[in-house]
Amino acid sequence: MSAKLFCKFGDRKGDSFIIDQEAQIGRSKSSEIQISHPVISGAHARIFYDDRKGHYMIEDLGSRNGTWLDGTKIVGTERLDRLHTVRFSGSLVYFFQDLSHYGLEPATGDLLVDREDVPETPKNKATTDDGMSGPQFDIRALGNYKKKSTQKGLPVVPVPEMFAGKKEVVTYTLAVTNLKKRLEFPLVEGENVVGRAMDVQIRIDDSEISRRHAMLTLRDGVVKVRDLGSTNKTFIGQSQVESEEECAPKSLIRFGKVEAMLMAKKG
Repeated sequence: MSAKLFCKFGDRKGDSFIIDQEAQIGRSKSSEIQISHPVISGAHARIFYDDRKGHYMIEDLGSRNGTWLDGTKIVGTERLDRLHTVRFSGSLVYFFQDLSHYGLEPATGDLLVDREDVPETPKNKATTDDGMSGPQFDIRALGNYKKKSTQKGLPVVPVPEMFAGKKEVVTYTLAVTNLKKRLEFPLVEGENVVGRAMDVQIRIDDSEISRRHAMLTLRDGVVKVRDLGSTNKTFIGQSQVESEEECAPKSLIRFGKVEAMLMAKKG
């Protein structure tokens, strides 16, 4: 068996690691996959092959900033199939691919996703000097692309069934409108935490915002908002968010006095 963890975007673009039976991911020199980045813990996560279950697994090792699988934070151990996004601290986006599903050896693993086959990641206009905001990428977009082998004699890799089809995709953006500079944050599938902390997906450096202020959860094209016990509260329109509440496109969301608009775009 063999798998691959690689990065196509951001300051870690070009990272590529082959995984056999097991690999620890972390900043420490003892990690098989060493990623020297301030958001990565010494022993951050591990990917291993479960012989009994017959597939790879991923586990967060109690990291400080967390690990996300396809937009959902990992709690415990999660199963890995053919193709996933793995995010570390919400800012470093990697791809995982199980090469054994395609009958390929590691040497030909680069054919699985070529640069021209991957849509450009949305530009996160709210990048900060600390580089923590990073690009966000929705792996479902790969369902609109077909693999075209450019090397003679090597196999054509099919689009995984889980991403196949031509279902219209709606992308959501949270636009902060009443600060000195307009900020725009693309939402990713799963949890999007709003706050001042360095490890959140939507970082707004304003005194009105708590470190972990609110959470916007995107599931199956629906956005829901939940306050995380913030000091200045969260509102949709004029109504305070008391529990998790659905939020429609073009709704005004207020985090204390910071105003934002939920924008939606089809295609």
